[in-house]
Amino acid sequence: MYKHNLGILNNRYGEFERRLFEILAKTGERVFVLGAAGDLLVANAVKDGFFEDKHVEGMGGRRQLELPGGDN
Repeated sequence: MYKHNLGILNNRYGEFERRLFEILAKTGERVFVLGAAGDLLVANAVKDGFFEDKHVEGMGGRRQLELPGGDN
């Protein structure tokens, strides 16, 4: 079962998303900002509810995302 789920994870999320998951797990950070079109790099994780797009105005094409349930 573990290998089956790992296979799904590896095919569902791209290299960028997997690296971001690893960094967030190590640092404990809950909020991060992506450059223009960065939302495309984490689209599956947002769709699956791992991140929330905060749609912050005035960020000049950048996106602020955070883990669900954050107090920010």
